[in-house]
Amino acid sequence: MSDATGPPQAGDHHPDTSTGAIAGTVQNAAGAPVEGAVVMFAAPSPAHRDIAAVTAATGSFGLGNLAPGSYTVAVNAAGYRTGQATVQVDGGREATVVITMERDDGG
Repeated sequence: MSDATGPPQAGDHHPDTSTGAIAGTVQNAAGAPVEGAVVMFAAPSPAHRDIAAVTAATGSFGLGNLAPGSYTVAVNAAGYRTGQATVQVDGGREATVVITMERDDGG
């Protein structure tokens, strides 16, 4: 597992047109950032399976150098239900996503 050093700036173009990037934010239902959440990326390409990042204090995460395709982004954090989103990555572009986590009340 690698620690995210921070996502590229939203709207930036990825310099390599054969790969893309995902930048996102994990927040709770009130819109506050969720720090330390584990973000797992699953892709159709075996070369990009089991990739993970950890959210920063701002709830942000990012991953670059991804082959184009559809990625499932799953987020786990203590006290929250698993959050999930599907993100389309295109070559030379950065896809952005916001995942809102719901509190796990144990029931």
